[in-house]
Amino acid sequence: MTNHGTFIWNELVTEEPEKCGPFFSEVFGWQRTETDAGPFGTYTTFSLDGTDVAERPQTR
Repeated sequence: MTNHGTFIWNELVTEEPEKCGPFFSEVFGWQRTETDAGPFGTYTTFSLDGTDVAERPQTR
């Protein structure tokens, strides 16, 4: 179990990926990296100060 207030890994699946990336970057100050995952679509990883904090898969 994590300590109260500790952020755990989250993965977001959404129907509007083009909106959520800029939203989380602006609200939390996260940097995003988009990776081409071939037939699986685009995979976005969010990081803060060089540490990954969340990810968002996007299927085609």
